Amino acid sequence: RDRRSDRMRYPFDVTHNVVINYVYEMPFFKGSKGVLGAFLAGWQTNGILTLHTGFPFTVSGGNLNTGSSTRPDRVADSRLGSEATRQLWFDPTAFRRTECNIRSRPDLCHYGSAGPDILTSPGANNLDLSVYKNWRIAALGEAGRLQFRAEFFNALNTPQFGKPNGISFLSPDTIVPDGPRNGEIRSLGLPMRIIQFGMKLY
Repeated sequence: RDRRSDRMRYPFDVTHNVVINYVYEMPFFKGSKGVLGAFLAGWQTNGILTLHTGFPFTVSGGNLNTGSSTRPDRVADSRLGSEATRQLWFDPTAFRRTECNIRSRPDLCHYGSAGPDILTSPGANNLDLSVYKNWRIAALGEAGRLQFRAEFFNALNTPQFGKPNGISFLSPDTIVPDGPRNGEIRSLGLPMRIIQFGMKLY
């Protein structure tokens, strides 16, 4: 068990990360009264923009009878760069099987050369947005108010893809990955747009 081969990036290591937030109390019709003030005054908007590159992940595949996931051998870089898609995020043919259950191939029964967290999952581009409307309630004191809230999580409904599949093998003695959906992203890292409404009394 070579500890040096287990050296890895921290699982939450993000190369680039930007978070921008704002709170804007709209000044329009602020001094208005009556119906105009009740509907058009007291609005506030808030937003959080998150942009970051992806998290590291480990490619697993094979079986060494250890009771845990097994890493394959890595024979090429496997990163696809700008050509990566949801259907194929990395090159599965850059890996080879490590396996202790193929009698004719005892040479495959070894710890794979692919390290942990060697590849990076897709990043995130997410905007959370909210709009508030405040009504002053004098009977509750100077700070008393009723607030209507409309909140939009992932407001632009942008798919935030999760970690891709690893590699798999259909043939019992194949060395090159030949399973279905190798390297394909089948999940979301964050949900699609969620909208919620509420009323809050201060």
